[in-house]
Amino acid sequence: MSSPTVKVAVCKKKVKDKYGFVNPCGERTKSGLCPRRSEHIMPFVTGFCSVGAHEGQKKLGVSGRQLKPCHFWMTCPCECHIEFDRMYQAAEMVRDYRDISGYEPPKNTFVMPSLDEIVLMRAAAREREKAEALIVESPDPERIPASIKRTFNETKTGRSARGELESWVKEICDEFLVEEYDEYCTPAWVSERVARAQGVKPPSQGAVDAVFKRWERLGFAVILRKPTRFSQYTPEGIKLGLDGIKLKAKQAARSAPPSAALVRR
Repeated sequence: MSSPTVKVAVCKKKVKDKYGFVNPCGERTKSGLCPRRSEHIMPFVTGFCSVGAHEGQKKLGVSGRQLKPCHFWMTCPCECHIEFDRMYQAAEMVRDYRDISGYEPPKNTFVMPSLDEIVLMRAAAREREKAEALIVESPDPERIPASIKRTFNETKTGRSARGELESWVKEICDEFLVEEYDEYCTPAWVSERVARAQGVKPPSQGAVDAVFKRWERLGFAVILRKPTRFSQYTPEGIKLGLDGIKLKAKQAARSAPPSAALVRR
């Protein structure tokens, strides 16, 4: 079975060379689309020339600012480009784009906020939406981050609600730093203090230890070992607060490439 015949055509569109001379494209094409079509002289002038922003000329816009002149001298059929073509051809010089308008691109004043700034803005917006949340000022801003006092609903099991134990643990850790107790802030010590302050059964030491590990992983607190104990909040933890640190971790996880998730696993 013979293969179908492929029709080869020669492009008849016009193109300019580096001196500004116009010649037939002459490119051979099999698909009907010329591989040099981006170099073809267009049938109509560009939007620049259509509003009078011609090459080598000055044109003010309605705002009074200088418009950017047309720089598509190779493909725009406007007479302004042809005049420069003739000048370069007469001088036997390679064609170059000429801009004597004095146009300057507008300066971009937008500054992309840093990740810390985004976290702080989003955390603030989130807390404004929560009527039940109350921001408690830090008793020692240089060592202790501000807290968000929330109202937790009672659970059917009688256990602490989601996030409630962590809130209790932070209160005890804040107290530990303020009072400067001559003891280690271990999970056992925190558990006893939580029970006394909240009037509940002492939470398991493993649950308190899990809070410590989560804080350490987030970069919210410094946790020492032998024995495991809370030492202090990190500078970033003091700056962003617990909710801000968590939000920053979520932002970082979303922006991380898929391969990072595989590494974490």
